[in-house]
Amino acid sequence: MRGERGAFLSVRFFGQHLLERGLLTPEQLLAAIVLQETRNHKIGVYAQRRGLLTQEQAEEIATRQRTEDRRFGEIAMELGYLTLAQIDELVTMQQNDHMYLGGAIVVLGFLDKEAIERELAVFKADQARYGMTELALPANAPFAQELSMLVALTQRLALRLCDAECKWGLGMPAPPPPAPRAWTVGIDISGAVSAVYSLSCGEPVARRLARALFRAEAMTLGVDMIHDAFGEFANLVCGNGVALWARQGRRAELGPPTDGLAPPLGEGYLFPLHFPEGVLDVRVL
Repeated sequence: MRGERGAFLSVRFFGQHLLERGLLTPEQLLAAIVLQETRNHKIGVYAQRRGLLTQEQAEEIATRQRTEDRRFGEIAMELGYLTLAQIDELVTMQQNDHMYLGGAIVVLGFLDKEAIERELAVFKADQARYGMTELALPANAPFAQELSMLVALTQRLALRLCDAECKWGLGMPAPPPPAPRAWTVGIDISGAVSAVYSLSCGEPVARRLARALFRAEAMTLGVDMIHDAFGEFANLVCGNGVALWARQGRRAELGPPTDGLAPPLGEGYLFPLHFPEGVLDVRVL
């Protein structure tokens, strides 16, 4: 796992914090995460339960979300499946039912509410030193606005596909040579925007992305499937970026996902996106 370097190690998740403090065992954390997953659902699930969408309609919308940077409700309205009032009602239901990790831990009796609130305050104070407050390249960087949009798209699509927490560490210019990675893929961008977009990560993160893209269990994923999914995720991010730029009158073209393609070492900008399984390095030049 990347992250044993400087501040990257300090970007953590609340569950990791509780483990390191000796307040939870790995088995207890896993049980709390499983409880969360059984309680927290996407809008499409609520719509089906209310009889507002069929399973086929919900899957149609979810499939479009895999290639479009748009919310579930926005696509559902465009297709004429849901009204704005229905979407607002479903979002309210989802928010009211949402269970945070701390709540799951309390429900299972592993810690009490006061302990969770105390530890959460400590955790937030610690993490405030390391997270990014603004995700953007320096204003004087070439294509700063366009590439900042592309980096932000990476997290949005990862959240949408994986339905899991991920957050940015501190970005940096001209990163040093990265640690060896199991997976690195890049896409060459040409036209009105000329750049290289690159992703690099260890196998656990690549496998997480592959599971989401193929909707498959981890054990059924072979190396070729993970390879294809990793490249497809990069392609989805860049494809959505190109579509956004086109609306602004800036037309660009994409090369195919290429193994090992990345900005030259010491050049470009690095943005580490942290998952519970590890770190996804996003580099642009």
